[in-house]
Amino acid sequence: MAEAPNVRDLPALPLKMDLYPFQKKDVQFGLYKTGVLTGDETGMGKTLQAIGLCVLKKEIFGFSNE
Repeated sequence: MAEAPNVRDLPALPLKMDLYPFQKKDVQFGLYKTGVLTGDETGMGKTLQAIGLCVLKKEIFGFSNE
């Protein structure tokens, strides 16, 4: 299994907002997992984390709609 990269090693996300360090850590955690459940408090940015995770998975693993 590939080892998860350090938070500093994550590629830049093409999002209009920057992730906070704790959000980057959550994205890193879920990147090499088949499924993940984010259980943060309301208003912590779970949606942005999920979008960032999806974008990175698509870039790294090459997912497509086909």
